[in-house]
Order: sequence, then structure tokens, then C-alpha cells
Amino acid sequence: MGFWLGTLVFFLIQIVATATINFVGKPGNKGLTHIMAFTTVFQLWFIWAIIYMAQMNPLINPEYKE
Repeated sequence: MGFWLGTLVFFLIQIVATATINFVGKPGNKGLTHIMAFTTVFQLWFIWAIIYMAQMNPLINPEYKE
């Protein structure tokens, strides 16, 4: 799975979360709930992106001289 495909997946998760909050959420708490959902999805995407990019250039194993 490429970087942009993974980003698209997280974007779709955000759209589903936003739609769910709009249809199910209580009117008084929708603003806070939207912020919490956006922050959660963004942080999950950010961690996923860091881990994905870290695998592009793995650390070189140290060479032991005996």
C-alpha cells in the first residue's frame, strides 16, 4: 500500500467519522466531537506516515569485530 493510498484511507475514515457525528451526535457537543475526531484521525495518520517513511530508509545493522 503506497503512501497516498494510505492517506486516502485515513481521509475516508475522517469523512465517515464526520458523517456519523452529524447524524448521531448531540447538537450541543458536535463542535467538540468534530475537533476530537479530527485530532484523533490526524494523529493516527501522522504516526502511520512516520512509521511508513521510517521503513523507506532502515538503519544499517552495526558490524561487530571479534
